[in-house]
Amino acid sequence: MRGHRLVQRLSATGAAVLATVAIGALSAPPAAAAPTDCQPGWFCLWDDSSYRGRFLGTPAQNVSNIGSHMNDLTTSYWNRTNQWITVYYDSGYRGCLFAIPPGGSDAAVDPHLNDRVTSFAVGQWC
Repeated sequence: MRGHRLVQRLSATGAAVLATVAIGALSAPPAAAAPTDCQPGWFCLWDDSSYRGRFLGTPAQNVSNIGSHMNDLTTSYWNRTNQWITVYYDSGYRGCLFAIPPGGSDAAVDPHLNDRVTSFAVGQWC
């Protein structure tokens, strides 16, 4: 019986340690994105200048709404695809902002374009 209680205590202690470690891991702040997060063949957006901050990266594809994570937050971008990418200020590819050539990037978009991107599409449309 004594051995059984020792195992229960060790199990309870181990569970408490694991719970503390797991909670600590969940509450740690996420690392900030960097230019190296943008993989070859991807179109990438950041919410801060110099390719920092909140990040969205995706292989070349049409995205009709980038979602609340990045909507109207883009300040820098990098087109690492071999295709033109056109960005829009509204969902559903409405309100053409500008087109980005293959390999094009900008560490800080012009003020009138800052925090306006909502959708983007493969191809040069404006």
